[in-house]
Amino acid sequence: MKTLFILLGFSFFAKGFTDYTVTGVVKGSVKFICDSDKQRELKYLSFQGSNDFEIVFLNGWHSSKPIKHTRPETTSVNHTERTISMWDLKVSDEGKYKCIISYLKDSSDGTTEHTIINLKMTANHSAPTITHRNCEKVGEGYCTLTCTAIGVFPVSKIAWDVPLVLEQRWTEVNHSDTVVQDINTLLYNISSTANFSCPAELQQNTSCSVGGVSSVKTPVCQQHNGFTDYTVTGVVKGSVEFICHSGKQRELKYLSFQGGKDFKIFLNGWHSSKSFKPTRPETTSVNHTERTISMWDLEVSDEGRYTCIISYKDSLDGTTEDTIIHLKMTANSAPTITHRNCEKVGEGYCTLTCTAIGVFPVSKIAWDVPLVLEQRWTEVNHSDTVVQDINTLLYNISSTANFSCPGELQQNTSCSVGGVSSVKTPVCQQHNGKYNLGKRANGLS
Repeated sequence: MKTLFILLGFSFFAKGFTDYTVTGVVKGSVKFICDSDKQRELKYLSFQGSNDFEIVFLNGWHSSKPIKHTRPETTSVNHTERTISMWDLKVSDEGKYKCIISYLKDSSDGTTEHTIINLKMTANHSAPTITHRNCEKVGEGYCTLTCTAIGVFPVSKIAWDVPLVLEQRWTEVNHSDTVVQDINTLLYNISSTANFSCPAELQQNTSCSVGGVSSVKTPVCQQHNGFTDYTVTGVVKGSVEFICHSGKQRELKYLSFQGGKDFKIFLNGWHSSKSFKPTRPETTSVNHTERTISMWDLEVSDEGRYTCIISYKDSLDGTTEDTIIHLKMTANSAPTITHRNCEKVGEGYCTLTCTAIGVFPVSKIAWDVPLVLEQRWTEVNHSDTVVQDINTLLYNISSTANFSCPGELQQNTSCSVGGVSSVKTPVCQQHNGKYNLGKRANGLS
């Protein structure tokens, strides 16, 4: 019975302390517990590691003499608790360690207690990100998605979460993996590129995961969150801010802002290692931290398509993230109404002209005519005149309406352009009573 107890006791220590595994996280810390009898007085504690199967002394404690540590900057020994702490962990710390304990008394044969610790390293990498390329023409070809995970350890395979409807109805779901290990940190950068055929009627989401950490659900053939291809409206003389779609956890190599036909005109940008000479510094600026571009003092001629191209330092295959921005320009002013030939109410027509100055895009003037005028007045006709300024490209628009003027009707009308309306104006009675006919108009009562 006594022998059985000893065997069971030995089995317990062997499993719990004599040889066990600890998991450490890159940049984190761990504590190793040395198997020992705390009732016995310590002679020394030695913490050792292995390097190509050679024992390397790292840290320790001795009851009667100082010990010169070889790794004091990231290890410490607590001889009272019989523990060793390690911090600022790296992937290269993975391996086997040994804690050796010797006691002052009751060790006449010089035997020691050894604890073998297996340190397994892992890295808490950020969630992978998905980027899009070649997705402008949904329904005409393929959309290329790339899933990228930065700073992974141990190396893991990227898994795509593809909805069943995509596997059944889409013609191709292929992906190829790229794995690159940093020679300094030993962490892995992993990317997987998948090509999806894009029937226009399907707008499904997908995601990818690495080591149990998943990306955000992302539209496959619909541009990501409205960023990869979106529209911004600018006002003449105003300003806009363009947001570049990017993974802000990744370090930027460069940002390029381009416009013109086929985006061949470089406007502004930023590079991590060299200076860019912008061609439009007076009305554009780049915030590479926020990944945004500002434009101001806008003109009609600024309307068009722009692209923001982002490259990362950790890009494995040199691919970039392209954001297409459609800038739509607008300019509106409240139209005004003027009167002509309204002196003889009841004898003919009153001519009203609605004029809008500096409008873009060109819009048709709409008259707000009361129903009673449409029913009882003999004519409501109008003709439009549109003139574009060759310098500003803004439009001056006017619309002239002829209203028959029965004396008993005094109704108001207004006109509007692009949703902006004029002040309500009397049709056959001059605005604000200034042209009232009869005794009041002549100063008689």
